Amino acid sequence: ADITNINYKSKDYPTGINIPSSSLLFNTANITLSNLTGKYLGTNFSAAGTLNNLVGYMMENQPLTGNLAATADQMNLNDWLGTSATGNESTAPATTSASSGPFLVPPGVNFAVNTSVSKVKYDKVDYDNITGTLLMIDEKVQFQNVKAEALDGSILINGSYSTKINKEKPDISLSYDVKNMSVQKAFYAYNTIKFLMPVGKYLSGKLHSQLSMVGNLDEKMMPLLNSLTGKGN
Repeated sequence: ADITNINYKSKDYPTGINIPSSSLLFNTANITLSNLTGKYLGTNFSAAGTLNNLVGYMMENQPLTGNLAATADQMNLNDWLGTSATGNESTAPATTSASSGPFLVPPGVNFAVNTSVSKVKYDKVDYDNITGTLLMIDEKVQFQNVKAEALDGSILINGSYSTKINKEKPDISLSYDVKNMSVQKAFYAYNTIKFLMPVGKYLSGKLHSQLSMVGNLDEKMMPLLNSLTGKGN
């Protein structure tokens, strides 16, 4: 199946998702996606990959495996999430689900997504040269070696989200390693630093920080503060 010049609009995506071209190859063993290009909210993206044993997964609960490579030029997550740079709601489309419970990671899925994005804007910060892997396996989503450059420094993030043991209060883990970040730029970019270190307004220099943490989320996907434990500097 060859797809050209598709423009999909719905209540959730009123600005439309444009797909100039894509190719899909179907057989009994797998589905191969190639040459997918598209545009959404100013983001130009492309993707290619393979999905194995879809029929067996749907009909007989057999394992589903696959991989996807996705790239994008730039993403403004404030638009994607429907918020402004100050954290207030905007008129941009919201894509959150109306479900009252946490997202359940499906069993029997082993799927990897390798991503690369040139620039991402989130809140008031620009992140450059983002790369990393998202792995879904054993009812868990893992973020592996997510790297980015921001505020003159570098960031490395690893983490996971799992509903295998607790369906109502998902298990989470997070670790980050920040190096050579500008203290003053971080002060103006992150409200947390303004609150914890108000003297940062008058400082210049580099910020280094490491943190590892585990805990749980509630039914609204927000952290349960009394479940969080960790260490860092």
